[in-house]
Amino acid sequence: MSLTPAEMRQLQNAHVAAETKKDIAGATAGYLEDCYYQNIPLGFRIRGRGGVAAYYERSWKALPDGEVTVEGEAFGEDVAVHWGTFRSTFRGTLLGAGSTERRLEFPVISVMTFRDRRIRSESLMFDLATLCDQAGVTVVDARKTIVPAEITDRVWQDVFVPRTGSAR
Repeated sequence: MSLTPAEMRQLQNAHVAAETKKDIAGATAGYLEDCYYQNIPLGFRIRGRGGVAAYYERSWKALPDGEVTVEGEAFGEDVAVHWGTFRSTFRGTLLGAGSTERRLEFPVISVMTFRDRRIRSESLMFDLATLCDQAGVTVVDARKTIVPAEITDRVWQDVFVPRTGSAR
């Protein structure tokens, strides 16, 4: 049975509100246990609710005041898309750089899919070059810090270790 747009909106709004409060349990509560979260620009996918929770914990250390202002949304059969603006101060280690205290503000798009009345997946999209310019990091250096989820449950590493296999 598919969710109605109102039901998807309710799950989406609860999720975004918990993210804003940095409430890991609340932000992951709507996810299925076998969910996945993917960051399209940085080229990684995290599987499982526990992996998503670890990702949020790490991200929120670097972006402790991060929040998304949702500016629009669209719904299909068991899919919701929302778009808006992400704002935060860049504090902590992320993307190969330490805290720069720079202010970040850029457009984001999130696509959520649903199954069994829960969030099955979330795919985040934004312009990586804009994020890197605002954070004071090069795109090349940012991509070097990503650890593929197939290898480890960590998403970022603090020291660059060359990847093997195909380039992303």
